Amino acid sequence: MLLGSLLKNLSAGFAFKAELFAICYLEMVVTNMEQRLLNGYCQQ
Repeated sequence: MLLGSLLKNLSAGFAFKAELFAICYLEMVVTNMEQRLLNGYCQQ
């Protein structure tokens, strides 16, 4: 019983961290793309 709730909490925490990581990664990719677009635009 205790182990089950512990596992549930762990998996919830892991899902939360994975979600945060995915969001941060997406933002990084988007920022990188925007930077490249801006650089390409400014070089013209």
